[in-house]
Amino acid sequence: MGQRRPSFFQRRSFRVLQVAGCSALLHFLAFGVLDFTIPGPFEKNHGRVRRSQTDGSEFTAQFQDLLLPAPLLLREAMEESRGIWASKFENGAANMWQFCCRAGLAAVICALALVTSDGLYCLPVHAKTVLNVQERSNVELFKRSTPGVVFITNAEVYALDGGAENEKIEMFSVPSGSGSGWVYDRSGHIITNYHVIVDANELMVKFIEGTEVPAKVIGVDPGTDVAVLEVSLPADKKSLLQPLQRGESSPLSVGQEVFAIGNPFGLDHTLTKGIVSGVGRTILSLSGRPIQNVIQTDASINPGNSGGPLLNSQGEVIGMNTVIISPSGASAGVGFAIPSDTVATRVASILKYGYVKRASLGVYLGQDGVAKQLCGRGGGLVAGLQSGGAAGQAGITPGDIIIQVGKRSVNRINDIFIELDDRQSGESVD
Repeated sequence: MGQRRPSFFQRRSFRVLQVAGCSALLHFLAFGVLDFTIPGPFEKNHGRVRRSQTDGSEFTAQFQDLLLPAPLLLREAMEESRGIWASKFENGAANMWQFCCRAGLAAVICALALVTSDGLYCLPVHAKTVLNVQERSNVELFKRSTPGVVFITNAEVYALDGGAENEKIEMFSVPSGSGSGWVYDRSGHIITNYHVIVDANELMVKFIEGTEVPAKVIGVDPGTDVAVLEVSLPADKKSLLQPLQRGESSPLSVGQEVFAIGNPFGLDHTLTKGIVSGVGRTILSLSGRPIQNVIQTDASINPGNSGGPLLNSQGEVIGMNTVIISPSGASAGVGFAIPSDTVATRVASILKYGYVKRASLGVYLGQDGVAKQLCGRGGGLVAGLQSGGAAGQAGITPGDIIIQVGKRSVNRINDIFIELDDRQSGESVD
């Protein structure tokens, strides 16, 4: 795919036929298939010079008459002299004439073979690659989006003590993990997954052209696996900050094409393509809190892709690659991305407050299953109250069981979190 279909005269099969045909013809011209030697008696028949049937077939003689008229005429004239020296001269001249005709015809055939093709054995070295419309779109999307994708390394810092009391302690770092990220704005903010940078002592961000700079953490949200970093670039490197265009994830449909760009296994800036395999999925974050409306895709996502963007066909970020389901640890065609709508909300809160400000009931909840053991039905057991929280002000006490929040029935604790994620701080809820 991506190369113009060769014409018949450029196809390998035609060139094989050319080689075989030319080889056979050259062999024929060099050694002869028919007997083109001239000696032997000739006779005239109906005004034409013919070769005696005792020395060859009539077809051979006619073909010889057609191809080599001059030697035959020469032969006829020479026979009239019936001289010994004339006979020798006639044989030599006839043979020389046959050799010249064969050599000339061979040269013409070889010239025609070279003219009718670009070469007998292979396509031209600099054959132009022609892309179809879809391929051109993919290439342009990659070229346009790649500068906004970065490679993030998480290094652990160790202290090396020489043992002597006054000996200087050396510090060194060892890479402990890696992932991807993408440029959010021209202020130097980089978005990635929380699990990519968790417990990091030293973070480094590498841009596509090789520039590598340290990064600091502005804020994180473990509940949705989102982290915001910041890098500082010198004035002559500010152009490296190429923010990706953000799109909306809510209108996504199953079957829509998507593209993942990241650094799987440390292979920087790798593009994979797939479709939206499912929408509205729910996965658990590192904190155990559910992440809602997650995008499922079959675009290849591997270790190192985490934190990288998931793009639509217009090159807009519609998700952030976060996790895969695989028995081997490599891509198995089931990957998940946090929807861009969720990422945008969390990032905006982090940039404004330094943390994610989300709605809360002001309660401490017990483990799943406790409410069912106590009262025979699902729900969330209130294990305690936060000081000044909304639940305490509403009259809720420890030991109560929350069975509904708003219009959502509560069977598990995660049902409470799911409902609160759709609410704003200060909003009233029944």
